[in-house]
Amino acid sequence: MAQEYVAIKVDNTSDTATKQQANTGHDQPLGGTGSNVQDDVPLSPTEKNFLEEIKPERAGGTSSSKKQKSQHTKIQQVPEMLRREHFNKYFQPRAIAIGPLHHNSKTMFDEDIKKKLAAEFVKKMEHDKSPEESNQAKSSKEGDQAESLYRIIKKNIEHLKTYFDEKVIKSYNDESLAIMLFSDGCSIMQFIYSCARGDLKLFNINNGQAALIQQDLFLLENQIPYKVLKLLMKNSSSHKPEDLEESIKAFIRMNVMSPAKYSENIELDLGTETKEPVHLLDLLRSALLQEDNSDHHQIYGHHHNHHLKKDFSKCQVEYKRTFRNIQDLKAAGIKVEPSDTCSLRDVSFSALCFAGYLKLPPLIVDDSTGRKLLNLVAYEMCPDKFQTEDGVTSYVYFLDSLIDNEEDAKDLRMATIFRNRLSSDAEVAKMFNEIGTDLVPVPGYVDVKIKIQKHYDNRCMTWVAQVYRDHFSSPWTILALTAAVIVLVLTGVQTWFAVLPRG
Repeated sequence: MAQEYVAIKVDNTSDTATKQQANTGHDQPLGGTGSNVQDDVPLSPTEKNFLEEIKPERAGGTSSSKKQKSQHTKIQQVPEMLRREHFNKYFQPRAIAIGPLHHNSKTMFDEDIKKKLAAEFVKKMEHDKSPEESNQAKSSKEGDQAESLYRIIKKNIEHLKTYFDEKVIKSYNDESLAIMLFSDGCSIMQFIYSCARGDLKLFNINNGQAALIQQDLFLLENQIPYKVLKLLMKNSSSHKPEDLEESIKAFIRMNVMSPAKYSENIELDLGTETKEPVHLLDLLRSALLQEDNSDHHQIYGHHHNHHLKKDFSKCQVEYKRTFRNIQDLKAAGIKVEPSDTCSLRDVSFSALCFAGYLKLPPLIVDDSTGRKLLNLVAYEMCPDKFQTEDGVTSYVYFLDSLIDNEEDAKDLRMATIFRNRLSSDAEVAKMFNEIGTDLVPVPGYVDVKIKIQKHYDNRCMTWVAQVYRDHFSSPWTILALTAAVIVLVLTGVQTWFAVLPRG
């Protein structure tokens, strides 16, 4: 379990030193002025080429034009840091391959299942039209629904290519990429629509296979742009695009890894023309963090933005956290309870008298949980990420810091925070320890950690908590203590009467 900081101190000594140096009178830099250096030091062609290559416009730097080109994180490979052999099971599709990265990968289903789903999607849209709309479609040059939809994808192919890292699609021309996006987009839409309605049996897909396909649709390397799905929804049916949008919302709620009473209350925004999800994984992340309804400070704390405004070179990280896991928190009188929502932001700590209460969002832990969480972590680790918050990474890192063994996982299960659908509590602990391995520490839940540490360091509270745990944690210990007190009182009374002089 990695160490982490709970506070940041700002060292202003460098400012003082700079001011003192400025007052010494050494105004000229060593070696002369910039113009003199330019004249006195000749540069070779190799040196000039190197300097040309690192200009912002050549190296992808911070020029404003470069920023305007990319308003989203591109679809790309898992970051190098997470591409380890024992992590392959978290990132490789098992049932269905979507997008260019795994297009030729061997999976449970071949391309035929995608063709069946895509054909049903096009057919479904034709059936949903009114008789007048159907007659209009037949008389139109683009009356064939499949051809009409494909033309729309092909028309937008240049824009759709901007959602991919160049290395991902370098082996595809516009035609092959358009065919793949059209086929994958239609099959995804039909699968989601059928999954939400519970009629996947039409495609001979059983519940176990459907669960695997759902997992595959949330892999970082198994994504296509959400823009493809939006184009299909918008143009396939003029009067029921809202049905398709509702099916996507229902599908996301099914996959947020929370009990239904929590997930059914999640508000999902499928975006506007100017701001929309990058892909399904990005939409799942928004649902888990509930970004539109929560405060950024709940994860990063009120100290975070203040310190980011300081010069980072002056910041001194202080490693202070001394509690190791749930068992340490229990010993200090801190109880864990489920939060009121399933948002990963909804982590809080409060103290009442001598007891502390750590609230964590409820989580369903099954064989899909590790894959979803680690792919979300990988998404947040992408070097070109557009979002600034590592919300899921903070959550995974925090849970990993609280879980060392099966006893910790058991306590979280007993507190109804974990709904464990794996074989044992040991499996849960192993999973979190595995996906939390070598994660870079992130400043998540800073305020919560500071409050926990303050309570943990209070020896008086810890002592009272130990007394309560030893003598008042169960009815039997309370009865035993009460009986002992009664016996002592009766013994004292009997002794007093025995020595009391008569008369």
